[in-house]
Amino acid sequence: MGINKKSYILLWFFFAAFYLQAQVPQADYIEAKRLYQTGDYRAAKGAFEMLSTDSELGAFASFYYALSAYQLGELFEANLMWRQVLVYYPNWKQLREVLYWLVKVNFELKKFDEALQYLSAYTQQTTSNDVEKEFVTLYLGEQPLDIIQPLYTKYPAIKSLAVLLAIRLREQPYATRDQELLDELIRANSLSSLALLGDEVVNEMKEAYDVAVLLPFLFESLDNPLPVVRNTLVMDLYQGMLLAQKHLGDQGVKINLYPYDTRKSGAETMKIFDDITGADLIIGPLYSGPVQEVLRFSRDQKINVINPLSGNSGYLDENPFSYLARPTYETMAIKMAEYVAEQHYKRTAFVYFGKSERDSLFAYSYKATLENNNVKVLDFKSLTDASAKELMDKLVNQSEKPYPKAVADSIAKIQGRFIKTRRHREGESEKIPFYYEQTNNGQPVDVRRAIKWVDYEMVFDVKKDTVGHIMVASQSNGVVNNLISAVAARGDSTGLYGYGNWFDLKVINYSLLDQLDVKLAMPEYVNKSGSAFSAFEREIRNTYHSYPSEYHVAGYELLMYAGRMMKRYGKYFQSGLSKEGVWPGVLQLGVDYRGGNDNQVVPIVEIKNHVILPVTNETNADQ
Repeated sequence: MGINKKSYILLWFFFAAFYLQAQVPQADYIEAKRLYQTGDYRAAKGAFEMLSTDSELGAFASFYYALSAYQLGELFEANLMWRQVLVYYPNWKQLREVLYWLVKVNFELKKFDEALQYLSAYTQQTTSNDVEKEFVTLYLGEQPLDIIQPLYTKYPAIKSLAVLLAIRLREQPYATRDQELLDELIRANSLSSLALLGDEVVNEMKEAYDVAVLLPFLFESLDNPLPVVRNTLVMDLYQGMLLAQKHLGDQGVKINLYPYDTRKSGAETMKIFDDITGADLIIGPLYSGPVQEVLRFSRDQKINVINPLSGNSGYLDENPFSYLARPTYETMAIKMAEYVAEQHYKRTAFVYFGKSERDSLFAYSYKATLENNNVKVLDFKSLTDASAKELMDKLVNQSEKPYPKAVADSIAKIQGRFIKTRRHREGESEKIPFYYEQTNNGQPVDVRRAIKWVDYEMVFDVKKDTVGHIMVASQSNGVVNNLISAVAARGDSTGLYGYGNWFDLKVINYSLLDQLDVKLAMPEYVNKSGSAFSAFEREIRNTYHSYPSEYHVAGYELLMYAGRMMKRYGKYFQSGLSKEGVWPGVLQLGVDYRGGNDNQVVPIVEIKNHVILPVTNETNADQ
C-alpha cells in the first residue's frame, strides 16, 4: 500500500519539527560556550545550568558549569559539580579532564588527601608523570614534613611525593632526622643524591675543577712560610691537599686550588664570596663564624662545601650541599653500637659521658641504638673527673661473701676462686655461716669457749662479668684513666669502649689498653703499616721536611676523594654516591656518603701487640 501525498507532507513536518527541536539545545550550548570564552562566566554558568539535564549535552554542560564556577572563585561548587560528573557520566570519554580539574580544585581548597586520590586516578590514565610532578611541586612544594609524611604513607606510589618527602627529611636537623626512612625512599625510588637538590641544579663535567680552600691561614702571603710556624694544623691540612693535587694531576685529574684566608672572622670571610662564586667546590672553613656565612653562601649559590675536620652534625642542617669528611658524633655512636650489638655476649652496658655537647650527643645516640638492638643499658650518666673517681671506687669495691664450710671447701677447688678464713666477730649476726674449731683428737669442743670461724670469698659489689662493656664517651684524661684502672682491677670480661683518639691523652697506660678489651671509634685512624703510608711519609718529609700529621692525611684524603669523584661524576659528585658505595681511601679506610652527608665509614680500632688495628674491614686501606 503506497503512502499518499498528504502523508508525505505530514511526515516531513514531523521530522522538521523534531530537527528544529533538537537544534535548540545545540544552539543554547554554542551560546553558552561563547559567553564562557568572552569571560562572562556568570551568564555562562546560568546557561550551562539550563543544559545540565540534557540527555546529549548534559555531561559537557555540567563540566563547563563547574569550570565557570571555578573561574568565579566558587571552588566548593565547582568541586561538587565535577564530582557529580564522575558519578552520573562514568563512561564519558572526557573523564580524564574532569579528574585533572578535581585534582586542581582540591589542591586549591587544601584538601590534599582528596587531591592526591584524584591525582592517582589521573596518572593511571597517562604514561607521563609530568602533570603529577607539576601538581605536587606547585601545591605541596612548600608544605612542612608533618604534612608530607602522612600523605606519602597513604599514597606511596606517587613518586614525586616520595621525592618531596626525601627532600623534607634531608632538610631536618641531622640529630633528629629519620635517616632510615630517607635511605628507604632513595632505594625504593632509585633517587640519586642530585635529585634531592631540585630541578634547578644542573650537573657539569669539566676538564678542570676549581676548589676554593677557606682556612684561617692568618698571614699575608703563601709565598712567605715563616709566619705560619704557629699555625701548623692549617698548613699541614693545606700541604696534604697540595700533595693530593699533584697525585691527582699524575692520574689525569686536574684540580685548581685557590687558598683564601678566613682569619677566623665571618666578616672577613664574606669579602671572599665575590671571588669564589664560580667555584666547583669549597673546602673549609674551620671556625663557627666563617662556617655559618659559608654555609649560607653554599646553599644560595648551590656549591658543594666539605668541612675537613668537624664531626658536628649542625654543619649539615638545612644545607643539602654541605658535607663532612668525617662522621658526625651521632654516626660514630650508631656504628659503634651496631658493632657491639653484633657481639652477642655483650648484652648489657654502662654508658658514661663527659660534659661537652659532643660527648652527650654521642652517648644518647649510642644508648638509643643499643636499646633498639636489645642491649640493656644498666647505668647511664654524665661524669666529671671527681665522679669518675667515685665510680672507679664503686666498680672495684669488694665485700665478703661468707659460705658454709662444705660450700667453701668446694669453691676452693675451683681454679681462680680463693676462699679466706677469719674469726667470727663479737656481736656479728649469727646468721652468717660459721663453724667451731676442732680439737686435735677430734672430740667435741666446749662451744662456750671454742673459736668460731668464717669462710668467705671477696666479691665485687658489681659482680664480675655482669656488665658486657662500659662505654666512656669522653676525652677527659681523668675520666678515661679512672675507668681504665677500674676495668683492669676487676680482671673480668668487661669491655671498655670509647670514641676519639685516647692515644693522645696524657698518662695513658698503653700496656693496659693492649691487655684489656678496649675498642675505640676513631675516624682519624691511618694504616701506618702499609706501603701507601710509607710512600706518603717520604714525600711529606722530602717536600715539607716534617713527619706527616693526621692533618696532612686529612687534607690529602679529602682532596683525593673529591677530585676523583668530580672527575667521574662532575661538579655535583653526589650524583654518583649511590653507585659507588664505600670509596676506598689511600691511607684511611674510605668514604661513604650513602647514609647521609657525613662520612659513614667509622673505623673501630683496638691495640694488639702495641699496634693500633681496625676490628672492621670495610675496605682495604693500603691501595
